[in-house]
Amino acid sequence: QLKKKFNVQGIPMLIVTRKDGTVISTNGRSDVENKGVKAFIDWNK
Repeated sequence: QLKKKFNVQGIPMLIVTRKDGTVISTNGRSDVENKGVKAFIDWNK
């Protein structure tokens, strides 16, 4: 179900969500690669 919902084409892909399932980022992998720890800070805003 998640594969269809988020259109996952391959692995690895990181979708970042809130506890309620609201999508924060569909580019989590790229966020972490480019921003490092700052990605986690940005996601918590």
